[in-house]
Amino acid sequence: MIVYLAGSISKRLDTYQYDFSDAETVFRGMGHIVLSPAWMPVGLKSWEDYMKISCAMLEASDAVVFLEGWKESKGAKLEHKRAKELKKKIIYYDKNKVIV
Repeated sequence: MIVYLAGSISKRLDTYQYDFSDAETVFRGMGHIVLSPAWMPVGLKSWEDYMKISCAMLEASDAVVFLEGWKESKGAKLEHKRAKELKKKIIYYDKNKVIV
């Protein structure tokens, strides 16, 4: 399965790379292909440019994994709405459990 990771980046600049890396390791270990916005380079022109790329990854996925704290992110909330519209499988993940 191809999974897209969604979570807070701009509100967690000091920890988002760890959060995304942890989830990536777990889901790759389960045999999934992982798409992550944490891989994107710093310095694109705007938040909207990041969202265009993120939405393309989300649309290419089979499921969207929402990381702990996703509700504090404007972008992740938009991704949640889009995932529902596209009828993607939604998974909620924190370091202690996965909720499908």
